[in-house]
Amino acid sequence: MAVSRKQIGNTGEQIISTRLEEKGFVILDQNYYCAGIKGEIDIVAQMSDKIYFFEVRTRRGSSCSGIFPVMGRQKRARFFHACYNWIENSHSNMEIGGFYLALVVMEDAKFKNALIFIRKVI
Repeated sequence: MAVSRKQIGNTGEQIISTRLEEKGFVILDQNYYCAGIKGEIDIVAQMSDKIYFFEVRTRRGSSCSGIFPVMGRQKRARFFHACYNWIENSHSNMEIGGFYLALVVMEDAKFKNALIFIRKVI
């Protein structure tokens, strides 16, 4: 049975959430959507008194060439607006720790092996 893109994406987000929790982060929110700008944050996490925002991309296959997808200007703008909207709506006084793009490369169809890459966007 074929695996949908949505299932692959959800699996990648779960892998990143689990990895962040293993590293000591607390997941505050997932798949936060800001309708006004059509922007989404895949994961909002906290460590100590800082808040971190993650966009997660998931790929299938074992190739790591050209590994990091580029977050286009419009996508980046919607992501940042959604982040600041989340802060405003959560009434958070925490300092921003950073904005990150996380890439999960699934090496097999059963999602048993995954390579994880995380890069700070700004």
